[in-house]
Parts: sequence; structure tokens; C-alpha cells
Amino acid sequence: MRSARHHSKHQRLVVALGVASAAAFAPQSAFAGKCTIDRHCYGDVQSFPGRIDGVAATITPRCLGTGGVWPAFVTDEIWLTDSAGRNWVEAGYIQNNAGNINGLGGGRMAFWAERTPRHEFVAHGVYVKRLTPAQFMISAAPRHRRYTIAFDGHNTVSATDPMRAHDGIYGSETTTRSSRNHASWRRVRYHGSARWVGGVVRPLVTLEQPLDGNRPYRGLRAGNPC
Repeated sequence: MRSARHHSKHQRLVVALGVASAAAFAPQSAFAGKCTIDRHCYGDVQSFPGRIDGVAATITPRCLGTGGVWPAFVTDEIWLTDSAGRNWVEAGYIQNNAGNINGLGGGRMAFWAERTPRHEFVAHGVYVKRLTPAQFMISAAPRHRRYTIAFDGHNTVSATDPMRAHDGIYGSETTTRSSRNHASWRRVRYHGSARWVGGVVRPLVTLEQPLDGNRPYRGLRAGNPC
């Protein structure tokens, strides 16, 4: 559900993002304050390898909840975004207590979503009975100008999306600081120059939500203690 936002190496921003309608996913200004359903918080590591068209990681969530807050959601996920942070493809785990989010139902699930240069935002979910380690992968299918999303035996393809990827992001997003969430990201990789490469390049750590264990960027951990 990443906010449309700039996220250069010199910026650490949290911006407003509504979930009431598809039209609500629009750039907003930065703010300093608590996490809300309209103002999201992030704990993530952003990678800027120079050339990138895919990201992957094995996500191991240990708990995932909004601490009884409604409406709210919390995620553990990966993102592939453009240079301005206005368009992206994302995949991971979510606990959604915010009702329908552009096609994504409520509850706990694995999910993927995308915001395209056509200003469309769509989300899809697969319900899970329990949280288990799973590899999530987003990779380009350049001949078809699309992205392939794969997780836990599921494979799908994004809408036609000519986004030029620039960043790989690994971490957590929440709408409430009451969230109880802790996860690790292992086998963190990006795809660039026709091959998969391990690690995080030229990292930027955003700390709007607590993030720890980010050295040496293998076995990342994010979120609040369970």
C-alpha cells in the first residue's frame, strides 16, 4: 500500500494516503506525527543499485497485528518502485483491518499490489491460515512490459506497466504505532544486468517505524516487539 512519495537517498518521508477509494492514492506532503489510516509509517531499507528490474526476499513474520486498532493495517513486504516513488509493485504479508482496499479484502493474507503510470491502483490477496516463511519475488517481463509476482507457489502477472524501476525496498508499513509486528527478511536479492545479486546496495534506512538488525543487510528485522 506504499504511499506515492519521493524517496531519494536524501529524503525520509511519511505522507498521507487514504484508503476510502481508488482515487485516494495520490501524492501528499510530508508530516511529523503519529501513524494513522491516512498517514502511514514505514520501517524499511531502500536499495539503489543503479540498474534494477526485480527484487526478492524470504519473509519470516513472527506476528502481524494492529493491536486492536480499527481501521488499520500492517505489512511485511518488498517493493519495486520508480525513481520518484509514484509507481510501484509490492508483495508480502498483510493484516488488513481497514476494510476493502482497492480490491483487497480484510483479514490476514499474502498479497500483491501495483500502482501504474496510468494512475491505477489494484491489490490482490491470498488468505493464509498461519504465518510461515515464504519467498516473495517481483521480476520484469520486459517483452510484455509487465512484472511477474511469485510467492509461496503462487504466480501472477501485473497489468501492462511500463514503469522504469529504480529502487528495491524491503520492510514494513503500518497505519498505527499500536501494531504488534516483527519479521525478518533473508536471502535479500535484486535483479540487475540480467542476473540476481544478493545484498542491499547504497542503502537508505527509514526509521519512521522502528527498524533494527540492518547490518550487514542480511537477515533484516523490522517492526514492533510481539
